[in-house]
Amino acid sequence: MASARNHRPVLVAESKWLITLEMYNEFVSKLIDLRVEHADLDTAIIALVASPHSDELQIKRLKKRKLAIKDVITRMESKLIPDIDA
Repeated sequence: MASARNHRPVLVAESKWLITLEMYNEFVSKLIDLRVEHADLDTAIIALVASPHSDELQIKRLKKRKLAIKDVITRMESKLIPDIDA
């Protein structure tokens, strides 16, 4: 059972959206998982490119997936950065 502390709302990126600490932790956990998957794809792509019998179509698919993950990571990270009024 989650403690009462995890249900206190927190403000994210100066938005008007309040989320619980538990939701924030889930968000950060998902972000970490995506970063790991991105790094794993990078390692797989490097290994495939180095292989003399690499499948170009598979490499292209992995690169496309890696780019899509990077886009999601960038959008998620931007939600964690507060807007600063000039």
